[in-house]
Amino acid sequence: MTKLHELLQQKPTNGSFGIEIETEGKNLTDAVPAQWKIENDGSLRGRFPDEAAEYVLRKPLELQKAIDAVTQLRKAQDEAQAKLNFSFRTSVHVHVNVQQLTFNQYLNMIYTYLLLEEPLVRYCGKERVGNRFCLRLQDAEGLMDYLFMLFRQGHGALKHIHGDAVRYASINVAATSKYGSLEFRSLKGNMDVDYITTWLQALDNLRSFAKEHANPQVIHDLFVNSTPEEFAEIVLGDVSPAFTYPEMEMDMRSSFSLTLELPYNFTDNSAMDEAILQDRKERLERQKLEIEEMVRQQDEARELRRAVKVPEPRIPAPRPDQLVNNPINWDAIIAEKVRADQRREAIRREGEAMAIRAIGRRRPAAVRVVYDDVMIDEMINNPVMMMQNNVPEELLQQPVAVAERNQGEW
Repeated sequence: MTKLHELLQQKPTNGSFGIEIETEGKNLTDAVPAQWKIENDGSLRGRFPDEAAEYVLRKPLELQKAIDAVTQLRKAQDEAQAKLNFSFRTSVHVHVNVQQLTFNQYLNMIYTYLLLEEPLVRYCGKERVGNRFCLRLQDAEGLMDYLFMLFRQGHGALKHIHGDAVRYASINVAATSKYGSLEFRSLKGNMDVDYITTWLQALDNLRSFAKEHANPQVIHDLFVNSTPEEFAEIVLGDVSPAFTYPEMEMDMRSSFSLTLELPYNFTDNSAMDEAILQDRKERLERQKLEIEEMVRQQDEARELRRAVKVPEPRIPAPRPDQLVNNPINWDAIIAEKVRADQRREAIRREGEAMAIRAIGRRRPAAVRVVYDDVMIDEMINNPVMMMQNNVPEELLQQPVAVAERNQGEW
């Protein structure tokens, strides 16, 4: 069976429960046990960390170890003589690891929680009923649309569920794609070990129940063929009495009506999930083989280069007889340089003469004539001056030599 962490391509995480306990009070200790870390929560009132703090488990723990961690945290607070004050701003959030569930089992857990949401939230405290930080299904507008998408489209819909849209529901499904968990936000702020233990056991039993059934339609049929009290006892087991109250039957039937379209619109995508996972594994295997082949070819080419030594190209030195038969004629080289200097000087003088003829008079401004392109600076940049001196435009376009005037004279 394909597990949820495989579908979401997550690294499996050990441990079942992550716990966050928000606390206000006086003289809160920051010398917490090793399993915990202390964080600053802006929603709390008071100075961090001695008046307001959030205690968070460093990593998920199994049920009994999580209970032991809460016990040690409470003991540390008692030893520090902390005065705990759990106002309406505080709460306890519990993350339940769902990575090892199949997607159908994951939907089972969500659907079963929604059927039991009223007794579960009621256990968490009267102030948590309708609280805007842990909204029930009947309070959270739009949550049903996301749940319907999950039940209809499968695990691919999780990437379309944004945290801000559902994070303040009593069950936060956005935590699944981020942490591989379902977050339950209903429990009021407290550090009562027995109270938290009952809550953890109820959530653990809820997950175990979800793993025992094929899909939400089976759970729907079980609810229809049982009384609400019987259904709660089946799901919650030995802690069910803690969640029982006189109006429970009516509240659970109301939740059943609110969630009725979920099992009826459930689509079993398990076969498709298996095919997707198999295709992904085959693709990864092909990529692995291709990489291994590429590395092998590179290693072979490297070894071949080491085995075959290619001589470096060398410029042969001249033989002595070549130097004797073909001596360097330094006189010819010097004579050629002198002739080149004379040609350049003749060109310069011819350019001077042509520049003087073109201007027709001595000018106080500097004139520069460039070979193949006449440039008389001031005239070219000042059309009025060019007109006053009556310089023919075609003359300016004739190729001439280079001439320069220094200090006002040619």
